[in-house]
Amino acid sequence: NEGLKLLVQYKPDIVLLEVLMPIMNGIEFLEEVRKIKPKITSKIIVLSNIDNDDLKRACAKLGVIDFLHKFEYSPNKIGQYLSNI
Repeated sequence: NEGLKLLVQYKPDIVLLEVLMPIMNGIEFLEEVRKIKPKITSKIIVLSNIDNDDLKRACAKLGVIDFLHKFEYSPNKIGQYLSNI
């Protein structure tokens, strides 16, 4: 819930989102984002260890621009990826 408030308040250029979160999962978060701010301009990228095609399709349908696997990305590699967006 706090993440939703921060997203609306600060309107970041990029959001890194984990699918597994304690209060609401990433899909629920994305659904809430789309309800609150359907025209949000933040680029949302999922960063997770879950490798599931149905999940990737659901994320894409909700506007996620990319789905990255944590095990393939070191912090430096994530920084390089983000600098190219």
